[in-house]
Amino acid sequence: MEQKSQNIAPEVQNMQVNDAQKATVHPYVNVYLEWQAPSYIPYNRNLAWYAINGVIVALLVLAGFLIQSATFAIVVIVFAMVYLLVGQKDPKTLDVLVSDVGIKFGSRKIQYSEIKTYWIEYAPPYYQILHLVPQKKFEPEISISFHGINPSNLREILTKYLPEWEEKQKTITEHITRILGL
Repeated sequence: MEQKSQNIAPEVQNMQVNDAQKATVHPYVNVYLEWQAPSYIPYNRNLAWYAINGVIVALLVLAGFLIQSATFAIVVIVFAMVYLLVGQKDPKTLDVLVSDVGIKFGSRKIQYSEIKTYWIEYAPPYYQILHLVPQKKFEPEISISFHGINPSNLREILTKYLPEWEEKQKTITEHITRILGL
């Protein structure tokens, strides 16, 4: 495999390197896998989603006025407006690199020593997500989409450095969040 320059060309996407091949020399040391992923996992929200959530917000505002809590009603309206505005932005496309020292997700460099475990959520074509559970107790889980990458190759590389949480089941909260598109 030929050496790549410091700047990765846009056409180098979904590259997969197996153990028999030499890892690519890159500023983030030896890169085994690289691809591009959205900065967050976007959910498709159709007209029905907006209608149902609009009704929920209206009912919460009405409840706020019925219990004579204008503050609650205002907070619900402000929250709904902020959520609507933030949700309209498309996620940025970030480079993801899996190397011998860690995972780089955009500008964030995560060393393997900072990750407690990982698990892969794989249900193509709907979602293919790598979940990284940090060592720090109150730090949120990192979710990275890996469409177009072979999950077996990803698992093979990561299990060299991290334990896999093989029997991880999504919690009720995670299911509800996905169903509601939040």
